Amino acid sequence: PAFDNAYYRKLLKREGLLHSDQELFNVNFADSLVMTYFE
Repeated sequence: PAFDNAYYRKLLKREGLLHSDQELFNVNFADSLVMTYFE
C-alpha cells in the first residue's frame, strides 16, 4: 500500500492500519511527523 496522506488521516482519526502504526503516532515526537505528511 502507498503511504499517501489518507494513511496519515486515518492515524489522526485513531484508525491506524496496524496497532504499531497507531502506537508510533501516540508517541509525542512522531505527532509532528504525522501532521507534516498529513498536509
